Amino acid sequence: MFRFPVDNQFLTIDIQDKQLGMDQLAYVPDTESSKIGAEVNIPGYTIEILNNTNENGLRMVQKPYFYNTTMGDPSMNDTVFSQLRTGIFVTREDLTVLSISLIGIFIAVFAGLMSLLILSYQGRFSWKEVLCLLV
Repeated sequence: MFRFPVDNQFLTIDIQDKQLGMDQLAYVPDTESSKIGAEVNIPGYTIEILNNTNENGLRMVQKPYFYNTTMGDPSMNDTVFSQLRTGIFVTREDLTVLSISLIGIFIAVFAGLMSLLILSYQGRFSWKEVLCLLV
């Protein structure tokens, strides 16, 4: 979650085989018939359909992926793997989390402004100076 509490997130799913290289297994994205299942439900969020996604809201790309390790097998040196990356864009349905998160700030600012109205018996401020500060 990067943009809390005003959330719109791109949730990604990466699929790859860590044993077979790209020359042995290459994923091919099926952007035409792939879709989000009806049972996919993220409470409090709505799945959005963006311009760079298919009509079901999915974005799929295949890309080569390289690890900077041989994973304990020297024969896997310089192996490039195929990776299928898919994702959906979700947005928060309402802003109640934002208002709950900011209510403490509103109370603190209100209390600070109310403290300007406290009468001082030490003669520091007169009512005229307090009203000038508020206006």
